[in-house]
Amino acid sequence: MDSAPTIDRLEGDTSQNCESTRLWHAIGDEPYKCYIDIGAGHPTNLNVGKLFYDRGWFGVNVEPGPYGDLYDEARPNDVIVRDVISDHFGMVEWSTSPVHPDLSGVGLGLEQKCSITLDMLRHDYYSAQCATFVKVDVEGHELEVLQGADWDGWLPEVWCIEAIDAATLQPNHHEWEPILLDHGYEFAYFDGINRFYNVKHRPDIGERLRVKLPTMKEYPA
Repeated sequence: MDSAPTIDRLEGDTSQNCESTRLWHAIGDEPYKCYIDIGAGHPTNLNVGKLFYDRGWFGVNVEPGPYGDLYDEARPNDVIVRDVISDHFGMVEWSTSPVHPDLSGVGLGLEQKCSITLDMLRHDYYSAQCATFVKVDVEGHELEVLQGADWDGWLPEVWCIEAIDAATLQPNHHEWEPILLDHGYEFAYFDGINRFYNVKHRPDIGERLRVKLPTMKEYPA
């Protein structure tokens, strides 16, 4: 890590912890300009995909919470999916946070949301099958998201997954990381919030993911 170059946050990067800049540095020149953003949040504020959208990429954004209503106007060229990504097709209980909508998620709540699997998502949208990166921010539902994937012939170059508990800020990746490691990925970098993984046959991407960036002080990388 000491030999990694230091770069500045890119203009137009609205992500929380420079995730967009890190991803762009690693895969911005890849030929397939598609991404999947699960738990996309607000379409313009603290959003990982917006930098890519503004630079001509196409995204499949999954946002079951209240911010999902904003995508048709803010990101008209993207797809917005209002279902929950889980390990089964059916219904799940959903809890909406009235104060911080970004912290809404699956759990005890008065709402019922339709759930689909990641495999269903990628077969419903051709662009999802060509995704270069997948970002996951689902407030503790990461294991179920990955369990719903069919890895046969589908290996996006990079995964960016929130890897801390929102309440305790303690790492939670031990619950779901083995799925990625068993399906052709290697750990590249932890920025204090997210863990980044590159597909094993692209170590060059992993090297670029380890670039130094001005991450948030309360989450030192």
